[in-house]
Amino acid sequence: QGFETVCPKHRAKMRNTFDRLVRGERETVKLEVEDTLFSNYGETKWTEYIATVLERDIDGQPTVLTGTATCIEERKQNEKKLMQHLEERLEEKERSRKVCTLLNVVLAQVDCLTWEWNLANNLVSVNLSHISKESPLRFYPDSTTNIEGIVTMAHPDDAKVVEAEVEAIKHGHKRITHFVCRGNEALFGRAINIDMSFCISRREESGNIQTIIGSTKIA
Repeated sequence: QGFETVCPKHRAKMRNTFDRLVRGERETVKLEVEDTLFSNYGETKWTEYIATVLERDIDGQPTVLTGTATCIEERKQNEKKLMQHLEERLEEKERSRKVCTLLNVVLAQVDCLTWEWNLANNLVSVNLSHISKESPLRFYPDSTTNIEGIVTMAHPDDAKVVEAEVEAIKHGHKRITHFVCRGNEALFGRAINIDMSFCISRREESGNIQTIIGSTKIA
């Protein structure tokens, strides 16, 4: 009796726990279930039950029991938030692993230009070691390179595509983007296709983006 207030998914667990107490398998039991004890009818809150047998008769049946029921809803909600945070951090680590894998693949390519910049448009680093002397990418970047300057590498008709992908990365709507666009013939001197990739490389503890890595190669 009283088990009917317990959330249906916990009733079997509660009955089994108290049956063990009655049978003498345990002298004290503790369990956490959702029930209506501390809330309005139809709503459930997490409750912690602790019950102890103080005396039994000669047949081993409990004659004196004591117990407590404590609302632990706030604790459960905090635990849930913590678990969500941990899951998000694990997902973030997995995404970072995939980013590193992608970058390793990119960096292994010949005629691939990579650079890193922050959201203040300051160039953090440039890697020209994979660029051949004859590569049309060698002219770029220079000391004035910034995230908006990447758009100038694309054909004017494809500039909006690059702008949209850059904005998606800057605002965290995407973590990785990869696409092919036509190159700016005025810069490259001929018609070429450019393979571009961007990814978020560093974040602050708060989650704000610190730096972004980009790579460009001739498609």
